Order: sequence, then structure tokens, then C-alpha cells
Amino acid sequence: AENSGFLTNQRLLTFGADAGITDPAFRNCVSTGRFDGWVRRQTDAASQRGVTGTPTVLVDGRRISNAAAADPAQLTALADQASQ
Repeated sequence: AENSGFLTNQRLLTFGADAGITDPAFRNCVSTGRFDGWVRRQTDAASQRGVTGTPTVLVDGRRISNAAAADPAQLTALADQASQ
């Protein structure tokens, strides 16, 4: 069934066309809702982890600020700390 929110089937098809996707299989997947269950499960899992929007970046399970995530040096430093 088509989502009545922001990501309607038509919106997804437009995004695909804008990205240059011409394969009819894409239209078929969107139209039939082939991945609806997967999207629902991922959304539920994200919600359970406290994700309320995008972008959300977690390093070692800890949410970091968007400013830190957008700065390659800060992101690298956080990832290095988490791997120790």
C-alpha cells in the first residue's frame, strides 16, 4: 500500500528518475511495496535506539552531533577513540 506521508510511491519514483534509474524493476519494486516490511523493521529499530530524524550518526552506539559527523577530522578522531 502506498505511504500517505512524505515518501509516497510517486515521490520515490521521482527520486529514482532524478537519480537516473531507468530499469522497470525499480518501478515494480516501488509499486508492489516489495521492501515495505524491511523499511518498517529498520524504522522501528532506529526508533528503539532513539533516532528521531536524519541525519543521525552513532559511533560505538553513542549519538554524535551533526557538526562532528560533518567534520572529517572530528569523525575520524571519534572513530579512533571508539576502536581503542
